[in-house]
Amino acid sequence: MKRNLTLILLLLNASCVLTQITSVEGTVFDSESGQVIPFASITFQGTSIGVMANLNGEYSISTPQKVNRIAISSLGYQTQFIPIQKGVPQSINIALKEKLITLEAAEVAIDKRAKNPSVPLMKRVVKAKNSNNPELVDSLSFDFYERMEFDFNDIPNKLINRKVWGDFSLMWDYMDSSEARVSLPVFFSESVGDVKQIQRPLKKEKHVEHTRSTWFVNEQN
Repeated sequence: MKRNLTLILLLLNASCVLTQITSVEGTVFDSESGQVIPFASITFQGTSIGVMANLNGEYSISTPQKVNRIAISSLGYQTQFIPIQKGVPQSINIALKEKLITLEAAEVAIDKRAKNPSVPLMKRVVKAKNSNNPELVDSLSFDFYERMEFDFNDIPNKLINRKVWGDFSLMWDYMDSSEARVSLPVFFSESVGDVKQIQRPLKKEKHVEHTRSTWFVNEQN
């Protein structure tokens, strides 16, 4: 009877040892700022068992396997390896240090042996110049866009600021100025259409599809 009881106790003790769970939980945070690090990776070293911290940097990981360390990593931080106790639940908060990345200065030097990639292109353009000459083509057609504008240029600021203009001072709102000169658009016109041309006998036909003209006085098209 005593032998059977002893055997049962040994089997129960062995079963408890075999089913021991190692579990770790805690929070991952920045060692400098103290702010939590979300989505950090926590794994049992030497295994494929791992979890990801939540948005608040909290994690919880467990395994029945024999493990003795956890590895914690996150983008931009140095990986930490923390020893743990086997077969017991434990709480470990982990501080990660930022990974310093040093970039070396880059030197840009001209390779005198390298060929200019634009040279072959320009040679092709020059070679095709005669074949692309419109005067050598029997007939051609193309779309066009024309724009014409009349301005009063180089207007002195003293003239603009005079009270004599009265209600007509609104026209100065249409001023177009730059560092070089000041101008007032008076008339603006643009048109689109197509052109057809025959060389022999020379005949050119221009067809305007749409046109628009604007005066600064009434802005009528």
